[in-house]
Formats: sequence, C-alpha cells, structure tokens
Amino acid sequence: MSTETIEIPTGQHSGIKLPPLGTMLPHLGGAFWALQRAKPGSGQADYAIIVPHGPEFELRKVAWGGAGKEEPGAACQWDGLANTQALLANADEHPVVAPLVQGIGGLTDLYIPSLREMHNLAANGCDAFDPDLWYWTSTQYSRGSAWGQYFYDGLTDSNGKSWSGGAARFVRRSALELLIP
Repeated sequence: MSTETIEIPTGQHSGIKLPPLGTMLPHLGGAFWALQRAKPGSGQADYAIIVPHGPEFELRKVAWGGAGKEEPGAACQWDGLANTQALLANADEHPVVAPLVQGIGGLTDLYIPSLREMHNLAANGCDAFDPDLWYWTSTQYSRGSAWGQYFYDGLTDSNGKSWSGGAARFVRRSALELLIP
C-alpha cells in the first residue's frame, strides 16, 4: 500500500489530491484501490474504484455463465457497472452475478469490474484479491468465453463461460470528490 497521496495533473479533476491507494474509506464501504478513467467519448466522469473487504464480497468456484450466448451489453472493456447490469438482466443464466440481485451487506451498487478496471486493480496491487485465484471480469470475450485476471503475475486471458473454477470480486465506484476528507 502506498503512503503517498495521488494528485490528478490534468482534466476535469485537475489538482484534486486523493488518498493513498489502499486507504479504507468507511463512508464509501471499502478501500480506495484505483483511479479509473472513463471511456473516452462516453461523457462520464473519471471515478474511484472502491473494493469492499470481507468474504461476502467474493464468490469462488463460480462459472461466468451464458455459454454459447452472445452478451452484447456485457462486452465493454471500460464499464463494469454497465456490463454487470446487462448480466443481471439474465441473472438466472449468470451465476457470477447471482448474489447481486438482492444486494450484499446493504450495498446495492456493487458490480464486477470490467477488463480495464481489473487491469487497473491488478497493476495497483489490490490486496483484496487472492493471488492464487483466477478472477472473472464482467467483459465478454466471445460467445463462449469471458475475460479473466490472475493477480499473481497480472496475466489476463479468456476462459470458457461454463468453467466453474473462477472467482468473482464485487466492487463499487465513487465520485472522486467523495474520497476527499
């Protein structure tokens, strides 16, 4: 975990000083682990990825689901929230999102990170992910597979959607302004 604050040099949030990565922010329900740039041209603001701690925010030995089915709403490499919402529309086919239907720990805005969000979490050394597990992203790779992230060495690859050896870690996002005390 870094002990240095992060200053945003350019853009909409120029000059904002964020807490160090890994800082627990109880008012946001977890630890700050990534500054995520919004998809270019999306009109969305950059945001923070907050990773709640606790076993209830992780699934193990779970399939992504929907094998052989195209999921066009879950193909975005940038927006895990939108991908997860698309998967929730068919939650009965996607075991990886099943716990999110009712919410977890009173949080109803949890989602599975997208491919780019997961890259960011891995690059920042997020300690909430078990380095021995392969984590699903919310980003579909093809009709038969979805992207995953291995935290031991940062490897990213796809796995068959029906493979039940994956894990899922739920996160949430926050406006950057809410990170500042």
